[in-house]
Amino acid sequence: MLQTLLVIPDWLLHGWLTLAWLLFAAAWLAWSATRTGWKQAAAHYLPTFLLVAALLHFVFPRLSAEGVNPQDPTGELVPVGLAIRGYGLCLMLAISLAVGLVLERSRAAGLNVERMLALCFWIVMAGLVGARAFYVIQKWDSFVGADGSVMWAAIFNMTQGGLVVFGSFAGGVVAILVWIGINRAPALETLDALAPAMLLGLAVGRIGCFMNGCCYGGECEFPFSTCFPRGTAPWVDQLEQGTLLGITPVAPADSEGIRTAGQVLSASPAAGLGLQPGDRYAIPVPDPVRLAAANRYPELARQLEIKVATDRLGVVELPLTEAPDQSLGVHPTQIYSAIEAGLLCLLLWLLHGRRQFAGQIFATLMVVHPVSRFLLEIIRADEAGVFGTDLTISQWFSIGMLTAGIALYLTLAGRRLASIPARDPANQSIAG
Repeated sequence: MLQTLLVIPDWLLHGWLTLAWLLFAAAWLAWSATRTGWKQAAAHYLPTFLLVAALLHFVFPRLSAEGVNPQDPTGELVPVGLAIRGYGLCLMLAISLAVGLVLERSRAAGLNVERMLALCFWIVMAGLVGARAFYVIQKWDSFVGADGSVMWAAIFNMTQGGLVVFGSFAGGVVAILVWIGINRAPALETLDALAPAMLLGLAVGRIGCFMNGCCYGGECEFPFSTCFPRGTAPWVDQLEQGTLLGITPVAPADSEGIRTAGQVLSASPAAGLGLQPGDRYAIPVPDPVRLAAANRYPELARQLEIKVATDRLGVVELPLTEAPDQSLGVHPTQIYSAIEAGLLCLLLWLLHGRRQFAGQIFATLMVVHPVSRFLLEIIRADEAGVFGTDLTISQWFSIGMLTAGIALYLTLAGRRLASIPARDPANQSIAG
């Protein structure tokens, strides 16, 4: 996995990047003006150039993250710059490939390609809003400070993930239906052209989830299980549970984050600290910024400690270097999801030339995908049950999507059968 591909230095974000963009924009306008004239060149490109310049000058500096000082890793945190994440790169690649597939399917279906391209823009915007809104609602406690204030900056910071696929699907479908209503486009043909692209985007996006370490599965000992590095979500989750240190809790944490040890492995870090079965404990996670940096700076790793608060021993401390630097093996559910989405995309592609009625491609997506997603949720470990059940919010959404998909499929198939004229028995020949 590779969470961060590169970091744009903080000093570049404060003026220099904007200046470089303005120089490029001026050169491009001058070159374009020699071909079409200044008036037409400005009309075509100037609004975009100014919008990007405004983003570079006013928004990008605010996205600069704090990190350790390479010259003094154990000292105070300093602004380091804008991190370009593998997750974000895969997201952009997923959008680009999905849009390309939509345009190809639109040409094959005889739809207006320019209008479908405009629709893709609104789907992407609505999908991102829906995906983030779904995540924020699901993890709302993480966006409320100790004083009860809402951390708005964290809500809009998507540089490390925090997008839910079903939220994206819901937002995208809303945008599609509104666009179809406004433009009076053929609804079923449009949905059929979009369906394979949704799965292609999901397949590539899940690779980004794997690079980021989110959407991970539960512990397993399969040959293809994946161990994620220190500081990633699976590692942090296992640390909080205690399993990373050799503790098997008897139940999930209570409302205060306290667990009870059911078993403590011999020769484990937890056993070395003196923990025993029956101990009640809580393990707060060290500062995530320093924790992630400890993978690059050994002197910082030697300085950090894991504190384990227990009811019998009080607070005991374990040097970070004595804890595993990788998580226990987990199901690579991100890869499972990518394979599922890729195969379903291929199925929908092949089905398009053999469909029996308009809307069959989209209806098939709504029937097949929620079944596989429901099953994958069983082995995922990053979501808890909701509504007083063991079912996750994604499983409940899958049930709703499957129900709607079956209803849509049966309705459209029924209309097709009803439209076929009945044969008159009196006109049928008798084969001898």
